[in-house]
Amino acid sequence: MTGKLAALGYRHAAALHPNLLTEGGGELRGHEFRYSTWVCDEPIAGDDIAWQVRGTRAEAPADSGGFASGNLLASYLHIHFAQRAGIAGRFVEKLGACRT
Repeated sequence: MTGKLAALGYRHAAALHPNLLTEGGGELRGHEFRYSTWVCDEPIAGDDIAWQVRGTRAEAPADSGGFASGNLLASYLHIHFAQRAGIAGRFVEKLGACRT
C-alpha cells in the first residue's frame, strides 16, 4: 500500500490474450481506484499479461496490466458487465467449464 492515491480514472483495456471476460484483442472499459501498486520479484511471462491499458485522454500512455492464466484474471481494473452483451455470459460459461 502507498500513502497516497496510486491511480484514479477511467481506462480502455485491450485483452492481450483470451481471458474470463473477452477474447484476445477484445476491448473493454473500466475504472481504477487504488492505493497500491503491484511489484513482482520476477518478470511476468508475456503470455500471462492480461491487458494493454491506457487512460481515456488521447495523449495517455499505454501500459500493460493485470495477470491472466487459466481461469485466473487478476487486475486493478473494475469492469462493469453491462457495458457489452456477452461479458457476464462468458464469465459464467468459463467458470462453469472450470468445475467440470
